[in-house]
Amino acid sequence: MVRTLIVFLWMLWIPLGLTAADVRISAFIEDKPVNAKGMLTGMVKILTSVNANVDENKFTIQGKPIAVEFLGFEKPTPEILGNLPPDTIFFNYRFFLPAGDQKGLQLLPAIQVVVDGKAYASTPTTYSVTQAPLGPTLRLELEVNIPHPFYAGQRGKIIYRIYFNDNIDLTKEDLPLLDAKGFSKVGSLEAKDYVKGEFNVSEITQEIQATDPGTFTFPESVIEGKAYDISIDGQKAYKEPLLRSVAGEVTIVVQPFAEQTKPASFTGASGQFTMAVRMQTPAKVNVGDPIILQVTITGKGVLESVTLPKIACQPGFSGFFSINDIPISTKISDNSKTFLVEIRPLTTLVKAVPLIEFAYFDPEKNRYVILTSKEIPIEVLLPRMEQPESLAAPKIALQPTQTELPPALNLGEPLPLTRRELTEANHLYAQAMQATTIAARQDLLNQAFKLYMTHSDDSAALYYNVGNTLFQLNDYPAAVLFYRKALLRQPDNESIKKNLERAIAALGVNIVPKKMWDLHEFLPFSSNIQGVIIKPAIVYRGASEQFPQASDSPLLAGETVDIMEISEGGNWVKIATSAGIIGFIPLTAIRVID
Repeated sequence: MVRTLIVFLWMLWIPLGLTAADVRISAFIEDKPVNAKGMLTGMVKILTSVNANVDENKFTIQGKPIAVEFLGFEKPTPEILGNLPPDTIFFNYRFFLPAGDQKGLQLLPAIQVVVDGKAYASTPTTYSVTQAPLGPTLRLELEVNIPHPFYAGQRGKIIYRIYFNDNIDLTKEDLPLLDAKGFSKVGSLEAKDYVKGEFNVSEITQEIQATDPGTFTFPESVIEGKAYDISIDGQKAYKEPLLRSVAGEVTIVVQPFAEQTKPASFTGASGQFTMAVRMQTPAKVNVGDPIILQVTITGKGVLESVTLPKIACQPGFSGFFSINDIPISTKISDNSKTFLVEIRPLTTLVKAVPLIEFAYFDPEKNRYVILTSKEIPIEVLLPRMEQPESLAAPKIALQPTQTELPPALNLGEPLPLTRRELTEANHLYAQAMQATTIAARQDLLNQAFKLYMTHSDDSAALYYNVGNTLFQLNDYPAAVLFYRKALLRQPDNESIKKNLERAIAALGVNIVPKKMWDLHEFLPFSSNIQGVIIKPAIVYRGASEQFPQASDSPLLAGETVDIMEISEGGNWVKIATSAGIIGFIPLTAIRVID
């Protein structure tokens, strides 16, 4: 019946200004006859290319605009398709008009639409209006509200509307698009009830997100039910016949992203975005020190689908930086998504953080867009303790004073890695303990230290060995730093605690660590951050030597302090001591315990 009606109306479609093969428009009233003073429920069907642009704001009837609701796409039958291009498809729209007070045969004027900037119109059709009261009515309407074209990562809405004008019990409710097979659901179902004309309406909405490209066809949706009256004793008296309404098969096409033009930095983001990259740590760093980058993506699109660009694979990073592409933190707020990522320079040859590239697909312009940040200048230095100034080898050969320390690997756990450099470093440390001259001992210890520092392990055992090596080199502040790092990973290890106490005692300071601050509000990428003073430092009340001193005595090398924030210029650090002193010291005087 419906197909016959469509074929009949097909003969009447006349486009304005184009041949029939370009765009074809049909408009008709769905319910015949229509009750007077009721609402006309009609449909506009547009047969055109799937890539056409239908302006939904320019539907008019007799020069007056009418509101339409997009119901989805529909494949034409082979009889209608004929010799038309294979990408030809129906755009289906619903509209409502008042029936008025007149009964009898009425004329539906031509409905004009704009497709790809040109105007087309349907052929006027007739419908019947009767004064007969409406009987029990049950009608199902389906709206597929998705962008056009539709790409992975974009969202749309499935909307079912059930119209009824009587007491009705549903006996069947088969709504396959609510399951959204092939799509991910966003949130839960939303339901609302309202009145439209002579009908009560139950509206059910489910937001979906496309995950993969492809063509997804859903079978027809069906509802069935029986109207009933309620007797004086509260019993239901069901009426005949069984009411049934069907919404036809629906096909949703998720377009694939173009492979030939896809940038290497594209990770699936779809929308329209901007990118900002800034450094949260100072511009002057040592080899191996962490640099915290803040990458913020802002714009219109599905922010949940935006992932951190693969920094490790981008030009200028490989071989020069150690990079963890798993963000330290990720935060979504309003229309932006922010990533904090840590990189570490591996050589003093590095002069800048290279530009970072982020690509997204713009569905409105149907093309990829590549964003690039600017280079961030940095200065990379060798760590101070790599060649301690105070440990220059003496000119004479003397028997060194041995400090009684447990063996370097006496931690009760095996090292997780067995690199050749690590084995060699352990061997050099053992040789240094047997050396008969200060020069030979210091040379062996420095060789061991350099090899330990090339190891990528992040264990208590490695930092314990480095601390022992620095202790034997008499660089006690640096030894305290690495013992602290080891203790952070094994808080209950007695060997680490004992050697830390010896290093502190060798410095002549009496430090009782005390946690004083919740630093999360100061440094959003970390919390409870502490550092070790590696050289004596005066504490100032502001981030400059021009400010008054915050204490009479300088901080001693080896003291542990809480780090509150880094100054805007990046050269000063705000700290708090266990004695309650708060102020600023030069960045060069402290190393973070990480």
